[in-house]
Amino acid sequence: MDGALDPLLRPKSIAVIGASQRPESFGRIVLDGLVAGGYQGRIVPVHPSHADVAGIAAVPSLGETAPVDSALLAVGNDRLEIALEDAAAAGAKAAVVFGSAQGSARGGGPLDRRLAEIARGAGMALCGGNSMVSSISPTGATPPGIPIAVIQIPVTSSSSLTAAPPSPPWSITGATCASMR
Repeated sequence: MDGALDPLLRPKSIAVIGASQRPESFGRIVLDGLVAGGYQGRIVPVHPSHADVAGIAAVPSLGETAPVDSALLAVGNDRLEIALEDAAAAGAKAAVVFGSAQGSARGGGPLDRRLAEIARGAGMALCGGNSMVSSISPTGATPPGIPIAVIQIPVTSSSSLTAAPPSPPWSITGATCASMR
């Protein structure tokens, strides 16, 4: 690997946009999965009004912290475009879109294409939409050929996430990343 995907697959720092105090929320499940999975890099929960989430110092926006390698967008489709624009403006090098990325962008046109345009313009690696699997090295620097930890969160519908599972049913599996069109 030439390193272009390192911010996505071996991030040294991760922001969870959509992190929440509510344990059953999808953003909190993603955050808790990073911690439980042994991720050793810097974790930045992003929440507009909480100073910390799950005991980790939070910021109201990505622009208020040092740039991160990867932004995990644990928000609904209606917030994806703004979240990705904020991540790009803050210097994130990669992003994972968990939502379906279906629907219309703010200026019209397909949302998935707008997300791809934002990422392309910022030179970001982008995984998603519908990325229910995210591969992240626990140390942030996995040597080639060594398996990496995978957070897999099963959902009942492949087209949308209507509710987060009540407890963390994560498993270690293979992962695939679909690029935006």
